Amino acid sequence: MILLAAALALLQDPAPQPFFAPRRRALVVGASQYEHLGRLRYAAGDAEKFAAALTGRLGFEADAVKLLTDETADPLLTPTAGHVLGELEALLADQRGAATDLFVFYFSGHGIGLPEGDYLMPTDARMESAVRVGLPVREIVERLATARMKNVLVIVDACREGEANAFGAELRALGDAARIAVVLGCEPGQRSYEDARLGGGIFTASLLQSLNEEGLRDPVSGA
Repeated sequence: MILLAAALALLQDPAPQPFFAPRRRALVVGASQYEHLGRLRYAAGDAEKFAAALTGRLGFEADAVKLLTDETADPLLTPTAGHVLGELEALLADQRGAATDLFVFYFSGHGIGLPEGDYLMPTDARMESAVRVGLPVREIVERLATARMKNVLVIVDACREGEANAFGAELRALGDAARIAVVLGCEPGQRSYEDARLGGGIFTASLLQSLNEEGLRDPVSGA
């Protein structure tokens, strides 16, 4: 009976309104100017474009999207591990309606897989200091899981090279355990390439293109 009632309701409303989570928040991080790990040309710019897509095409409130890049003039908004975790805590502090909120975490930059786990790398990090100054993905997932939101998406545009400890394996496992959706920019053992013709990373450029394609959007849910 419940399914029948739902079907009748859809038939009576030929143009159902898209569903949107009542509160949508995002933390968007881009790191390009690496001192020791190899500079990236477009990571910071990709983060800026993704944040603009959230506040533009996808209707996120501007004050609900926090952008951290190494191309900002504000030293408090650079993508250090401390700044990322601090901004994440600030965005998660208000728990009103948390169960139905949508939260998006986006990172573009270098990721490192180590025996100790996966780390997102700030621009001043070295391989030998990854555990000390890198951002453990487990800390991000733990904070998101503790917030008890049901609609969480983690997007990481980073290379996944390394035969012994390819970046992303721990992140995927943690996401599965916490029921958090995880999208990575490439397959295990592969690189996440940048392309001068696109003016950005190939994965993020494709993601942004897809967000603008009406044919990929569900007319009922808005997904």
